Amino acid sequence: MTFSMSVVFVLALALASSVSCRPHRHDVEADPCGDPPTPAKSKLLQYLVIGDSISIGYTPHLIPHINRTFEVQHIHINGGNSQRGITCLSHWLGENKWDFISYNFGLHDIAHDAEQLTLAQYTLNMMNITERLNKTGAKLMWVNTTPVPDVTVSPVRLDSDVVKFNAEAASITEKYGIPTDDLYGWVIKKCGENYKSCDGIQLPKNVHYTPAGYDYLVESLLASIQKIFPPM
Repeated sequence: MTFSMSVVFVLALALASSVSCRPHRHDVEADPCGDPPTPAKSKLLQYLVIGDSISIGYTPHLIPHINRTFEVQHIHINGGNSQRGITCLSHWLGENKWDFISYNFGLHDIAHDAEQLTLAQYTLNMMNITERLNKTGAKLMWVNTTPVPDVTVSPVRLDSDVVKFNAEAASITEKYGIPTDDLYGWVIKKCGENYKSCDGIQLPKNVHYTPAGYDYLVESLLASIQKIFPPM
């Protein structure tokens, strides 16, 4: 398989603003799951990205590198916390036959707001989500949660919680033999332990990334994807 340029990207217009690195805003009370997936438009491998504003941000940067192998869709909404994953997973999967699914939950689960979940709740949700995804027959990849800088962010999030929640997720995905793309470690490699800012990579006092930062995340994602789907 050849990973190269030129774009085949199926993504709802609702996600278009995400290219500016801003979290997607959506009336989740009126429509908690977003639109269903778009039917396949080609015979390429079908790849579904499940995640929040971080994956909304990096997906357009990833597509040009893999578009000759995959037709890619991000779920048509910010995936939010793992409880929304439980509620919406069947809707997000739809009737499509997926060859590859990458998924993440975490930043919303640890946020000190209405979406916050306990570690026990997150663990149970992750067990159920992973079991359901495993039944699709698609190849899976867990993408762990990216770091929170050691400054006050809004809503409040703590990097120590990211570490705990990532560890719980890893204990579940490892039981299924699901590979992990370690975006957490990849960012720490660039920004350092307990960093307060990461100029040019992450937005100030924010969990989101600059365009260059999303390109940096894609380097790790591509390496992990190529281990699952070796170039031919």
